[in-house]
Amino acid sequence: GTAGEWLELMYLLSLFKILITGTKFLPQMFLNFERKSTLGWNIWGILLDLVGGLLSTVQLYGDGINTGDVKNAVFGNWAKLGLGVLSVVFDVSCFMRKTSQLSMFLRYFAST
Repeated sequence: GTAGEWLELMYLLSLFKILITGTKFLPQMFLNFERKSTLGWNIWGILLDLVGGLLSTVQLYGDGINTGDVKNAVFGNWAKLGLGVLSVVFDVSCFMRKTSQLSMFLRYFAST
């Protein structure tokens, strides 16, 4: 195949990766919402994934600064940007739920 056909295949596969990642996150978000709890779910996994998503997105900006074209570097790699943003949104929502439960837990034991 031509280079253009291979590039189209890579774009299609990266879109598939974003869909798979979103599909991976959604059941956990619904379960957390339904149970109103993240009990038994370790916060370190959330924090590590959050740091990874943030660093991945920051790397896009760094690449843009190095090439002198921030807009193209960030939005030209929409798969990496999409995965980073999706990861950060999921992790922040889980982190907020986890920390609100932790504060309720600490208030309960402080009052007894």
